[in-house]
Amino acid sequence: PLELRSTPSVNLLVEPDGTVTLTSTHEQVLRGYAFVGAAFPQTTVPHPALRDAALAIGRACYAKSIIGHVGVDFIAFVDDQRLLRVWAVDLNLRYTQTAAMFNFFHYLVGGTYDMESGLYYAPPQRSVADDGTKPPRTEADRRCYVMNELFYHPEFTVVHHSAFFNLCRLKGISFDLQVKSGTVFNLLDSFASGVIGVLAIGRSQLEVLKLFTDCLDFVQREVGSSTDVEPEPNGYVEISLRDVVDSIKTLLDRHKKSSRPQRKEKQRSLADHSGGASGGAGADDTGATRASSQGQVGGEREGGQGHRAPGDDEALSMYMNV
Repeated sequence: PLELRSTPSVNLLVEPDGTVTLTSTHEQVLRGYAFVGAAFPQTTVPHPALRDAALAIGRACYAKSIIGHVGVDFIAFVDDQRLLRVWAVDLNLRYTQTAAMFNFFHYLVGGTYDMESGLYYAPPQRSVADDGTKPPRTEADRRCYVMNELFYHPEFTVVHHSAFFNLCRLKGISFDLQVKSGTVFNLLDSFASGVIGVLAIGRSQLEVLKLFTDCLDFVQREVGSSTDVEPEPNGYVEISLRDVVDSIKTLLDRHKKSSRPQRKEKQRSLADHSGGASGGAGADDTGATRASSQGQVGGEREGGQGHRAPGDDEALSMYMNV
């Protein structure tokens, strides 16, 4: 790949009757080649392109008599023609870590996953609008999350559960059951094993990345900083607190940078609109508006080639590196 953009993953359920359901998409957070965590939903690749490629792979799995939970790992990169390409690079014939964490998230929020858009919506505060109809979904109902299955910290072995979670409560590291947002800890074992998992839920990816970063900073302050740790002989412990901190903060910086051009583009669009209303835009304004429109419509090509849904064979040839 010439310019690696992201490493998205998709979870599928292949049923005995051949029905293939996309259950979730994630942007993997890696430290080298090691899996550190994931962000939901993935936003780097246009969702229709990733959905069609994954469903085509799921149907190919069914044709090979593969039934059950399947995870597909992709890489997204920009080639020398400035085209956004997506290759499938790994097939996990199992119930993946991200699938398990998505179900944990779904249990906590109790909302609805939209397979067509790849977005998740929490239940609305009001189940029925004033006119008796179902209220429309809003941006405030959207939910995102960042997860880490587990990380190792040697000082956890000497920390009592009651003391740790009391500190969490005092410092505001908690989950709001009414708002359906906040931070949740996943205890795979007692603290004696020295590992813990974290799930941060919020309305936007930038919000959950900040929640996750605040949680990691809290652990470093209250439990202590941790340097890189050698894995156990069985290879179980491979991600340290430092690995998670570095990876999540890199992802946070990336999202901050990507949000700045969007804000500038929105300001430019407002300026163009006001200029046109007061007497018309010049040639440069027209060109900027046209370029902006192409960028929004363009899915797979930077500058404006839209996405169309391919057939199974075409999708497999487009997206799989075979």
